[in-house]
Amino acid sequence: MKKIIFALAIIGLVSCTEEFEYKQADPYASSGHLDNFVSKSDSVTKEIQKDSVDTESTVKLTLALSKYQELYPERYRRIATETNGWEIAKMLKRDKVFLVLAKESGLDMNSVPFIERND
Repeated sequence: MKKIIFALAIIGLVSCTEEFEYKQADPYASSGHLDNFVSKSDSVTKEIQKDSVDTESTVKLTLALSKYQELYPERYRRIATETNGWEIAKMLKRDKVFLVLAKESGLDMNSVPFIERND
């Protein structure tokens, strides 16, 4: 019985490997998963930017506001109650402490006309 099972296993293995063909990976072949991710990410980023969202400035502004909220919670709360986006930007542009934090984050506040609230 063991000989028959062994023989069937060998026959099965041989039949599976008959049409096996060795192929070496081609670095210039069609793109892989990472390339697809990068391509999709790039297209989504372009779509977001087309909708006039400046993702780079948004990230820098978020970092600066986060630091500002952590260091000066009372000032941040006063500005956070404002509903007008132009007024928020104007208040932050006048605050020397925030301007320093914005500069540390790499943000040029002169290029920020208004700050939209998303609550």
